[in-house]
Amino acid sequence: MLGEMPGRSLAIKLTDESHVVFRGRVSTLKILVENRSEKIFREIYLSPPPEYRDERKVMGVYRDFEVTWGGGVRKGALLMLKNDETTLKPGEKGVIYMLAIARAKENVGLKLPLEVYCDSSKVEDAELRVEVKCHNILAFIYRPRYVPRINKSLQPLVEKVLKTEGLPEVDTMIWPVNISEEIIRPRLQVYFNDNLVAKITGDIGTGIVHISDITVHRDIYIGLAPHPVTGEKRWYWVLRLWFFWLDPSIFDEVPDAERVELWINPATERVDWVITDRHWREVAYKGPVDYAKVRITAGSSIFRGRISSYHPPVVQNMERHLTSQDSRDPNVRPLTIEQAIFEKLDSEKLEEL
Repeated sequence: MLGEMPGRSLAIKLTDESHVVFRGRVSTLKILVENRSEKIFREIYLSPPPEYRDERKVMGVYRDFEVTWGGGVRKGALLMLKNDETTLKPGEKGVIYMLAIARAKENVGLKLPLEVYCDSSKVEDAELRVEVKCHNILAFIYRPRYVPRINKSLQPLVEKVLKTEGLPEVDTMIWPVNISEEIIRPRLQVYFNDNLVAKITGDIGTGIVHISDITVHRDIYIGLAPHPVTGEKRWYWVLRLWFFWLDPSIFDEVPDAERVELWINPATERVDWVITDRHWREVAYKGPVDYAKVRITAGSSIFRGRISSYHPPVVQNMERHLTSQDSRDPNVRPLTIEQAIFEKLDSEKLEEL
């Protein structure tokens, strides 16, 4: 079992192929935590040891490998079950999600030490073992955020598309606040082969009114989804944008991360689907539209004395089509949003018949 520490009260391991990390891409580390003791654990955190903590940003740095997490909890990634429950009873399992980016220039296996805290006290050490892969065609296969398995059956399609189509040109243009030019809110525009495909506004930066330190990362994949009108299965360019809040600020609870996925139809270069997140659930918006108009909101809540921040993206010009189940529940069938879309469309067709 990858990354599991034997003889521990808490069994901690990576699952759903998340031990495979591709160079230069933001990857999900899906960590399964099982309570194998007779004790009750409350508020379990996984945190990089002090010697691996970045001094300026809330993240862990292991040479050419970086990890961070969401939820606005600086001391580590908090284990939360569905309904925001933070108590892990004997025999129960929970899931912690972290995000990683590898900058190694060659394939390498890494051991990532972590510290395990319970009720703010360190209870044990853990270790995650990851495999970093460089210059690999599998990196272009779409991997859902919460079920990051690699669908290798798509490899022939990916090879064919990259050979015949090549990679599209993607540009992101950022307008930070500029009072002299009457830009009072930052915005980001995304261009796909010179066509505008997204306009993103709102709280995309750090600090008061979110005017600075706009941190964006983009990855491109090839995925399968039904056409939103005909229901016909086809391949899409999937442009995944990550927004990060990592800089400590009195105006933000950090760290946090949000994504906006643009599913671009290669035949029309229109946006047929957008996938975002809202409180550990995937949300699918249905097009087609020429470009997605997205606003990233911001807020915080207090739960059991703990402040949590959130920056959920909301698509303003597309229909909200489907919301997934809570990804923190390890007992539900892991259903990715594109699979759910297929199933919903199929059920709607059956109802019509």
